[in-house]
Amino acid sequence: MMSSMIRFGALALLAGVLLSRAVPAGAAHLACKQHATFGLGRGPDLGTAMNNAIQNWRVRTSGAYGAAYGNYYNALNYGRRCNRTGGLTYCRVWASPCR
Repeated sequence: MMSSMIRFGALALLAGVLLSRAVPAGAAHLACKQHATFGLGRGPDLGTAMNNAIQNWRVRTSGAYGAAYGNYYNALNYGRRCNRTGGLTYCRVWASPCR
């Protein structure tokens, strides 16, 4: 019998793979940067760690390319990877920023 943590991890991995191939509506009209930027986050649970990683991505991307590129949900070729170590969850997100 598979533990609930392993099932959750497998589902999270599958969701990450599927979401990494998602393309925002109207993507053909977006102006995108060629190279992906990344963000790191940590927290006591997956939701907090993911939110922190996306916020870090927004800050780094806005600083590099301007505020118009700082919306993670407009980005292309995005992905996420998280793991749990020592009672904390660590996440890394990456995406090619678009405006």
